[in-house]
Amino acid sequence: MFWIAILITTLALMLVKLGALSVMVTVLSSFLYLALLIIAGLVITLLWRKVFGTQERTTYPTSGANQRQNDGGTQR
Repeated sequence: MFWIAILITTLALMLVKLGALSVMVTVLSSFLYLALLIIAGLVITLLWRKVFGTQERTTYPTSGANQRQNDGGTQR
């Protein structure tokens, strides 16, 4: 009778541990799915900005030193 109680208790503890592991697998797979969705969203955003983003400037503003040189001043 004593060994049966030990076997039943051991079996119960093993099933509890198995249930906890099953929950952990479910939670971790949910987080993995969420991470994949976030990565996919970031990739789509990056591609969208690359394809439809703002146009680069073809002319660049001149600095103050270049303006002084080009203004026709008498200083050399």
